[in-house]
Amino acid sequence: MEIQAKQHTNKGPAEMFAGDVWFDVIAKGEDPSRLPVNMVRFAPGAHTAWHRHASGQTLHVTEGRGFVQSRGGKVIEIRPGDTIYTPPDEWHWHGAAPDHFMSHLAMWEALGEGQNGPETQWAGTSRMGDTAFCRGSRVEPMRFGERLVSALGAKNWNGDPKHLSGPIPPTTFSRACPDQ
Repeated sequence: MEIQAKQHTNKGPAEMFAGDVWFDVIAKGEDPSRLPVNMVRFAPGAHTAWHRHASGQTLHVTEGRGFVQSRGGKVIEIRPGDTIYTPPDEWHWHGAAPDHFMSHLAMWEALGEGQNGPETQWAGTSRMGDTAFCRGSRVEPMRFGERLVSALGAKNWNGDPKHLSGPIPPTTFSRACPDQ
């Protein structure tokens, strides 16, 4: 058994995150393990770019409030204790609510023998304009685990694949849409 020295905290790169995001590498996923684990901390309104993992990803929220969305799906509110599984190759994003910090553990498997990469593919952080995200519908209450969740009137980006090049802007949930 070995207690490993704490590594330095890393700033999330702008190519992968919008807003202030910091992460600590907890496990690198080096042989024989294939499971990297990061503790990721999002400032209010910060979020990932659209991305997908070749072997899927599991998030476990440790504090704060945030949102997750799969391409074409509804925006789902997440809170401490929630565990979110995203299947292999499913485009998604996750981040903090506009008025809360949010932290989660991020776990994904490294590529297996004979599996083609990359391990994670990022779509970039270019932003959609107000008009694009305002075309979405209100978030519907839905079952998430055993708890009914709703983003309480938040606007939902409609997940249209032609907008895949950018995630929702960090202010989507707090800004009123212009009259349409």
